[in-house]
Amino acid sequence: NTEEHARDCAAGLLTWPTISHPTDPPAVTTTAHGVKTDSLISPGNAPFFSRDLVHVTDTALLSADMCETIIDEAEEYARQNGWQSRYTLQRSSDEVHLSDLPESSRILASVLPEMAQTAAQSLLPSTLNASHLRVYDALVVRYDAEAKRDHMGAHGDFSLLTINIALNDAFQGGGTWFQALGEDGGKVIEAAGTGC
Repeated sequence: NTEEHARDCAAGLLTWPTISHPTDPPAVTTTAHGVKTDSLISPGNAPFFSRDLVHVTDTALLSADMCETIIDEAEEYARQNGWQSRYTLQRSSDEVHLSDLPESSRILASVLPEMAQTAAQSLLPSTLNASHLRVYDALVVRYDAEAKRDHMGAHGDFSLLTINIALNDAFQGGGTWFQALGEDGGKVIEAAGTGC
């Protein structure tokens, strides 16, 4: 409903105010991956009006040091409070909310303007401004192959945009599967590297 959406947007702006101050171009460049239909999400793929609905940044949005800080803080928080799955409702991965991690929240706040500008330039029509984007939630998701917590089940996010950033590359395989990218069973897209 409209009132609930307005409350969520206001709460997101209070938690992540820097998103309303996008950087001037140039934003980080991306490589686009196109879906196979003009009506995946709505007629004409509105509000994007494009088949290029999946983008991979060509360079990192977060430095290796930033990624390491986020991982360390998430692991320390989890040691004290436990890993959770209250948002994703998955039994095959673990998560911590960035809002529970003060230093990681500062890191995200520092890069949100560039993230917003990159998303806007890559995906949004010129009539939609990056400064109008809001963060609904931000998570650190951990996978552990030895514990068989090594994936997130197939699902669809309900947000306008979803941004995934690889915090490390100490794994084999990985990636995000997009059903709409392949003719026969989708396609896995991998991050270009740590911080991408």
